Amino acid sequence: MLALVIAIGAHACQTADTSGLSVTGMEQLVFQKVNEYRRSQGLLDLEWNTDVADLARNHSQDMAEGTVPFGHDGFSGRVSELSSLFRISAAAENVGLTSNLDSAAVVVVDAWIANPTHKDNIEDDFNTTGVGVARNASSDTWYFTQLYVKVRR
Repeated sequence: MLALVIAIGAHACQTADTSGLSVTGMEQLVFQKVNEYRRSQGLLDLEWNTDVADLARNHSQDMAEGTVPFGHDGFSGRVSELSSLFRISAAAENVGLTSNLDSAAVVVVDAWIANPTHKDNIEDDFNTTGVGVARNASSDTWYFTQLYVKVRR
């Protein structure tokens, strides 16, 4: 699981303007785009879980505030928290950041799909997910975390 820094020039904006979306709207757009991609690969949709999203959102907020560096710091703690909520057999995480304010959520998902490690997380045999987004207003940078969990049923 690698961290992903996205440097996108203005010429890369070939998607719909999502600058007016709320944080919750951005989270739902990432969730939707990842599931659309999974369906295109013949995979089942991931199920949204609010507790997982809360953990992801907290990590994105910590990165946006500079409490933790951009990356996967604290991932094992998030997995421990997930283990206290569910019977899990696996977990993974994708993180991303971008200053592309026009289509941040789409840019991040497209970059994850283009990166083999992040793509593997998206395509793996997970069944549950949550997405958390936060913005650092002073740098106009969006931070994204998506947690993937295989919950044993």
